[in-house]
Amino acid sequence: MKKNNIKVIFLLILFLFSCNNKQNIKEVQFNISKDLIAKDLVFKNNYFSFNPPKLSIKFDNKNDSIFKASISNDNSLLNESFIQGYTFLNSGIIITELIDHEIPSNYIELLKNHYNTNFVESDFFLYNDIEFHQYILRNNSINSIILFLNFNKIFRIQFLSNSEEYHQMIRSIESSIGTIKRKDST
Repeated sequence: MKKNNIKVIFLLILFLFSCNNKQNIKEVQFNISKDLIAKDLVFKNNYFSFNPPKLSIKFDNKNDSIFKASISNDNSLLNESFIQGYTFLNSGIIITELIDHEIPSNYIELLKNHYNTNFVESDFFLYNDIEFHQYILRNNSINSIILFLNFNKIFRIQFLSNSEEYHQMIRSIESSIGTIKRKDST
């Protein structure tokens, strides 16, 4: 009898703990300005889709090769596979899939060292029924928003912008992020 009570109490605690973990992920909303996103250019794969900012240009084969090489060499912070890239004005977007299916526990330190900065913020949020892990970093020359989208695979979308132009670009980036949807969403 005592063993059953202990099992029930243990299962109840596990259940409450798992519920609390889901409640700790805040749900967010994005202000989407349709005139700041590309209407005819949509990234799609088997898991999600989104519209890059207006005036975005899909990387050509030459740029694809450069980014594939940079991700596969020793300068890469993650074991990942390049999927697609875009440029818009003096900014860029890189989309990759994590091969290891996890973000390293020391990722903030890796970012600080790689980008030579002490400013890296990290947060979790839920949007359009997708769990995101967000990193924001700033240094003297670049601002970056890095999003990890968690499905049964993990994808990274990194928005990079010149520090001087970041405040002009943030509304376009926010609008673009706001268009991210699960593939099965309508």
